[in-house]
Amino acid sequence: MRAPAGPAALSWEPVQECVEAFVVVRHPLRVLLLRRAPNRGDFWQPVSGKVEPSDTSYAAAALRETEEETGFTEVREVIDLGWSLLFLWDGKRPFRVHGFAAEVPVERRPLLSREHQAYRWCSPSAALSLLFHPDNREALLRLQQRIGP
Repeated sequence: MRAPAGPAALSWEPVQECVEAFVVVRHPLRVLLLRRAPNRGDFWQPVSGKVEPSDTSYAAAALRETEEETGFTEVREVIDLGWSLLFLWDGKRPFRVHGFAAEVPVERRPLLSREHQAYRWCSPSAALSLLFHPDNREALLRLQQRIGP
């Protein structure tokens, strides 16, 4: 479980930098959600993962995670949502997540990694009702503000 870090934790350096990337198509805006496998929480979320030492930027990490978790290699644009959140994982380890969108040309079936059991393309409003973590919902609201309906 993750929760926003309290005031005392805000000065901690994160143990791990992470990214989340909403895979999207535009006109109208549609969002890809992935359902975590039961042994990984069994909830809906965007692409997400840890920043690796080989990643040259947070945007590069978002692109790599998108490719790893969906098989999509034709990403048109990685959009920085200008949003991050410091949180405590399991109430003790500080992580920071950075929000992105990865625009693809068309909706298609992703090649799911072993982390996920299902996928769904949906409207932003439907995605808001499915997302498990509040920070995922906040990032999606930022995405809508950034790129529109």
